Parts: sequence; structure tokens; C-alpha cells
Amino acid sequence: MQLVYYSGKTERTHRFAQNLDVPTFRIPERGQCAEILSPYVLLTPTYADVSGRHAVPKQVVEFLKMQQSYANLTGVIASGDKSFGNMFALAGRLIANKFRIPLLHAFELSGMPSDHAIVQAKIGAIS
Repeated sequence: MQLVYYSGKTERTHRFAQNLDVPTFRIPERGQCAEILSPYVLLTPTYADVSGRHAVPKQVVEFLKMQQSYANLTGVIASGDKSFGNMFALAGRLIANKFRIPLLHAFELSGMPSDHAIVQAKIGAIS
């Protein structure tokens, strides 16, 4: 199972992805990327604004728009900041609802070792 992820300037999701023992693909900051033709799990940060309209990073939105088959998207993992209350990990909940896939896990900031273990086990279970 491949982990497709986006990481912005803070590199938090990048650091999280690098602590997992799975193949990864990073969504580029700019430009297009190829369609993912095998099953994958998406990892995304949550960007908070008051309305919640921009919770999913635009690079993730663009990536999902260019995918021809959403059948390969098997689950989503989201990071966030618990100080944002109900906006915590909102990007993952929005994607899970839109594509009717499970939200596998939500973690804060760069995650803890326990978050890595949970995600590793959940990805392994769907592989």
C-alpha cells in the first residue's frame, strides 16, 4: 500500500510519513503529478480558517481532481492542531465524507510514536 501525502512549509506531514515503513509519494507544491494507479492512503494536513472552507490544502484538492479513478483511494489520515477545536483534522473528515472512505486516523502536529504505530497497523490491515 502506498502513502500519498502533501506537506507544506512546516514539513510536519513529511516527517510523519518518513517514520512509516511504507512506500510514499509526495504531492508536489507546484505542478501536476501523475495519476496514482494502485491503491493508496492519503495523508493531509488541515489548514484552518474560520469558515472551514479552506481546510483541505489546494494542492490536495488539485491532486484529487486529476485522479481518474477514486477506487484507488482507500483511506485518509489527517493532521491538525487541537487548539482549533472542531476544526481539528477537518480536512480528513471532509475527504472521507466526500469519497465515502474511512478516516483511518487523526493526529496532532507531527504526531507521536503511538500515532505512527496506529497508522502503520491500519495501513498494514488494508494492504
